[in-house]
Amino acid sequence: MDQNWSSIVIGEDPGSPAVVRTMTDVYNLSCQLSMKRLEMLCVRYIQSHTNISNVLSTLTYASSLNLTFIKV
Repeated sequence: MDQNWSSIVIGEDPGSPAVVRTMTDVYNLSCQLSMKRLEMLCVRYIQSHTNISNVLSTLTYASSLNLTFIKV
């Protein structure tokens, strides 16, 4: 997780690549910490906010983290 958290701005587009990438990081941590409810919330967020403008960056980042659910 090399995300610079200060780059996320309050009120930023919820579907922006930076926000979806941050949620992918949260999903990854929730999996590592076995937080199933948070994991499911992240899955729902990522699925509903992945769109044509961020799909490539989302898939590339998910692949680098080896998150198979996003790549499917």
